[in-house]
Amino acid sequence: MEDAREPVPARETVISNISPGKDSRLALIGTVVGKDADVTALTLDDGTGTITVLLSSESLFEKIPLGVFVRVVGLLLPLGDDFELRAEIIQDMNGLDKELFFKSRKMIGLE
Repeated sequence: MEDAREPVPARETVISNISPGKDSRLALIGTVVGKDADVTALTLDDGTGTITVLLSSESLFEKIPLGVFVRVVGLLLPLGDDFELRAEIIQDMNGLDKELFFKSRKMIGLE
């Protein structure tokens, strides 16, 4: 019997494919294109759309610069017709070959 408290695995996807009615935990890779200190949030752009990513601490918010390429794993928060992501993990992906990454993402049908 499965323990109901076990976390749901994060689904690797792109922002344009997010389904608020079905998705609960996601993994997204993109560029930080905006920051809002008032709500400790980032704007992530993955090339298919943008999403607001809520952070748990101000110190983490201050450590993440604009323009950095990151992977964010978090919980999807539906907001009426929109949604946000509450970050659980943020991983620096600047060392990733972006051209190869985007090419492989298309090959596997994420876009």
